[in-house]
Amino acid sequence: MSKALANALKKLTEVLSSEDGEYDAQEQFQQVYLLHDYNAGDRKIATIECGSFGFKDTPKVLYRLLFLTRAKSVDFSDMYKSASLFALTSPDGQFVADIQFFKYELAAYISAPREHIEGRMYGIIAGAPGSDNGIRAKSPELKLWAETLRRCLDKSWMVYGGNDFEV
Repeated sequence: MSKALANALKKLTEVLSSEDGEYDAQEQFQQVYLLHDYNAGDRKIATIECGSFGFKDTPKVLYRLLFLTRAKSVDFSDMYKSASLFALTSPDGQFVADIQFFKYELAAYISAPREHIEGRMYGIIAGAPGSDNGIRAKSPELKLWAETLRRCLDKSWMVYGGNDFEV
């Protein structure tokens, strides 16, 4: 993991742990998770899916994602099993979180290059979020990046303090 990514993850973790830093959430989040739109082209680094997770409250997590990423365009034409709403990548492009719908529930599908994962690299892949497909994150960097994403999306964020509006 690059030193810049490590520092950005550290700052984002501090924001997650404090009540005072919430207003810096978008800036810190966007230094760790870059928005990638597949309509603009493919990613430059090939990755292999190595895990996924769903969320308890799809509407809240979707709103948090839109708040944190400031996504300019999102395709909601297929919410049953979408290919990808958009992807979040690490600044170096090594780690990817594809944000998708699985039967109308939001999920994040994590992928990375082969050197960051372990397990079998073939077979039938189950699509349900959280399925154990025998492929998992190996590197501590990937585990931290994915777990921090989950924490960011499970946390409520203050959007506007003037009337206590939070997502």
